[in-house]
Amino acid sequence: MPTVTSTSNKLNLGEHYYCVSYKELITHWLKKCIKISEQKPRVKETLSQYLHIVKDYTNQSRIMTSDIIKLISENKDYFLAIPEIDNSYNLFRESVIAKIWQCVNEKKPKDEIIYKIDSISCIHYSVAEDNEGFYYGFWIIKEGVEQTNNKLFLEPLHKKCREINSNFKNSGWYIWTLSKFFFRIKLLDDEKIFELNDDIKLNEFTDLIINELNYYICEGKNSYESNLINKPT
Repeated sequence: MPTVTSTSNKLNLGEHYYCVSYKELITHWLKKCIKISEQKPRVKETLSQYLHIVKDYTNQSRIMTSDIIKLISENKDYFLAIPEIDNSYNLFRESVIAKIWQCVNEKKPKDEIIYKIDSISCIHYSVAEDNEGFYYGFWIIKEGVEQTNNKLFLEPLHKKCREINSNFKNSGWYIWTLSKFFFRIKLLDDEKIFELNDDIKLNEFTDLIINELNYYICEGKNSYESNLINKPT
């Protein structure tokens, strides 16, 4: 509540300003923001971190932890079950993540070659996850060997990909971009993991991945068919 001094005794509560609660209104607002930022993984991650700070600041996390401690301290069976629950929790997450990858691998194009530049060179695609996040990538294979210095040859594809998504990067041997829908599968929050255990939700989620991949593949192939002038020798 602002003091009389800060409002110069001229501003009235409910008329010129309103008091909001971090514990209730801000927490609820952040949860809604996180939900609608599904397609902005970095925004969602930042908001989730801020929500955690708000919960900690308003003592919500500590109250819940205190309640759990009280519960297990009063029941030996609950306490002894914790290691098994923790192990089961991790196994459940791992099983859902495995289902996601299985579904992606079943849906993605079987042929990893998206374009044959000539008789010995072709463009391959990849959909994977590393320390930077879940990504889509393209690179050149020449005579069965992955090329590591083809920035010029990859530039038509890079240019086209950047028209679709300005976040595409050309490393000289690999063109790649992070997914628009999430940051990393391994970092999906518990609520999302639980949701994706449902086959319908899993199918919808993996369709987003495959549709994004197929779009990049299609546009990348078109860029080579229409724009490539100098082919590697």
